Amino acid sequence: MKKSNRADNFISELDLEILRALDKRGGYGVIELREKIKINPMTARKHLNRLQKLKLVERKRVDKTNRAELNITSYGKELLILFNKILKS
Repeated sequence: MKKSNRADNFISELDLEILRALDKRGGYGVIELREKIKINPMTARKHLNRLQKLKLVERKRVDKTNRAELNITSYGKELLILFNKILKS
């Protein structure tokens, strides 16, 4: 049985930065997003996999390519709005 990591339930500053980038412009590829927010491949993979598991980000395969587009989900947008309200107060 895999031991749960409590940190997996929290949203980090980097997670928020990823959500903000995808909210401003959807359809980033993983490499494009990594370059935009200046993170290494392992960090990107870890955060994107977790955000996808939490249903905040979705990956859609682009037909006839080895590429996936990243987009924020409606749940991710709602969470981002909530965090923005909290951070402004």
